Amino acid sequence: MKRELQKTADLAAIAGASSVQPTDCTAAHAAALANATQNLAGFTPTINCGRWDPAQATERNFVAGQTAYNAVHVQITG
Repeated sequence: MKRELQKTADLAAIAGASSVQPTDCTAAHAAALANATQNLAGFTPTINCGRWDPAQATERNFVAGQTAYNAVHVQITG
C-alpha cells in the first residue's frame, strides 16, 4: 500500500507541475488533485506549490509557498 500511495503522489505531482504557473497555483492544484483522486480513491492528498531550487539549503530543496512557483509537492497519507 505504501508503494501505491507513493506512486500516486509522484504521478499527481508530475501532473500538477505540468500546469504550474509562476504566480498562480490554481491550475496546478486542480491537476494534481484530479490525478490523485483518479488513481487512488478514498485518500485526500495535501498539495503545495512552491519553489524547487538545488541552491536552497532545505530538505529536498523545496520551499512550499515561495512565489515564482516551479514545483508541486503532493503528500498522501493512509
